[in-house]
Amino acid sequence: MAIEAHATSLPPVTDWAIPPGEYLAEVLDDLGMSQAELSRRMGRPAQAINELIQGDKELTPDTALQLAQVVGVPAHIWMGLENDYRLILARQAEQKRLESECGLLKLFPLREMAQWGFIRRFRDKVEQVAEVRTFFGVATLNAIPKVREYQPAFRRQNSRNNHSYAIAAWLRVGTLLAAKQETVEFSRNALADCVPAIRHLSCEDPQTAVPQLKERLAACGVALVPLPHFAGTGVQGAVFWERRAGVDRAVVLVTLRRKYSDTFWFTLLHELGHVLLHKPDRRSVFLDEGGNTIQEAEANAFASEQLISAEAYSAFVQAGDYSARAVQAFAAGENICPGIVVGRLQIDGKLKYGELDSLRVRYEFTPEDLS
Repeated sequence: MAIEAHATSLPPVTDWAIPPGEYLAEVLDDLGMSQAELSRRMGRPAQAINELIQGDKELTPDTALQLAQVVGVPAHIWMGLENDYRLILARQAEQKRLESECGLLKLFPLREMAQWGFIRRFRDKVEQVAEVRTFFGVATLNAIPKVREYQPAFRRQNSRNNHSYAIAAWLRVGTLLAAKQETVEFSRNALADCVPAIRHLSCEDPQTAVPQLKERLAACGVALVPLPHFAGTGVQGAVFWERRAGVDRAVVLVTLRRKYSDTFWFTLLHELGHVLLHKPDRRSVFLDEGGNTIQEAEANAFASEQLISAEAYSAFVQAGDYSARAVQAFAAGENICPGIVVGRLQIDGKLKYGELDSLRVRYEFTPEDLS
């Protein structure tokens, strides 16, 4: 005797994890068919049928085709029910994983990241975890220390674990902003020629100087990315190499931590020193946080010499006149901003910190300037 197609309505769409076996039990009840009879008709062990009905066994395409022949419910219905069931189970498991990571949120500078428009803020912590995951491009926040892009934040010389995630966020921002910039293939010779030619931009308003810097460095194969400072990170800048849009290039990140022009320019030339002096390696990231390595010392010496030649600076110091007028005249002769000279004199103890700060230009940026 032929079995008539089952006409019972399908279970409603729900967030509850309802196994397709529950619907199968209803179908069998309507048909007056026992599980034992179904197993005989399908040629399957009775235990397998019971596990299917209990939701312990996954309903496969082969099983769906057999059920369609035996009970008259199309195979695509069974597969739809199975897919919905497994997806709901996966969502429930994912919800638990999200909840388990809420405690990690305190490690990230969420307020600053949102202030600069890098993430959205949510009152619900689970939603916030999902947002931060998306920002980092990871399926779990626990994966962040294992991602090559972020590893420098977790293996620093003076590691402070409570700030490593903040530095990882800072690096991620730099990577995302750098991706928006187009550059040519990196040329060491072009960059070496460019460095002496860009010092005069320190005399210009940063709103016009920085775009010119980006353009000139991009023509050398360097993407320059000014970044906001995230509290507690203590990072001045960073350099890494990447291949993007078919070209190999360097990426230079410069923080706005102290905001004065002399700090900005010294950090910029320090990072460019890394690019020029140290062999490009896609696995290397120079993270500038005041380390005492040989490479950091070399980059510091490069930046100092490029900003103010040692010979000219020595002659100026020997003259012993550190008045505002003398500083301005010396800076004009060196074609650099007077604030750079003031900053150098303060660091060397020739001026007290705060003295002649009126000659130091402050760099202020908005989120629009970083885009």
